[in-house]
Amino acid sequence: MEKIIMPFLCMLLLFPTATSGSEPEGLKCPNPDVLMKTTEKDKDELSQALADIIPKVYGSSPDYQEWQIEVIKPMPILTGMEENYYKMASELLWRKCG
Repeated sequence: MEKIIMPFLCMLLLFPTATSGSEPEGLKCPNPDVLMKTTEKDKDELSQALADIIPKVYGSSPDYQEWQIEVIKPMPILTGMEENYYKMASELLWRKCG
């Protein structure tokens, strides 16, 4: 009995397992064809739209009372583990969003 349990426990601890979490209902990837490019001159309009949208989506949750608009820039050259994490994230995104 011990010979069966020990290898099983070792495999359980050494190999990653899938989580049992589920995706929220109604979650779907955005359609890139309907996204618009924005510029610095659109910042005020975007800020006002987000100020209207965020409270409607998140309610009065204190976690979402403060927010800011950030600029997305191309990633610098990655090395080592950063590159591995980037590849894992893009593979996961590609599987979910196609």
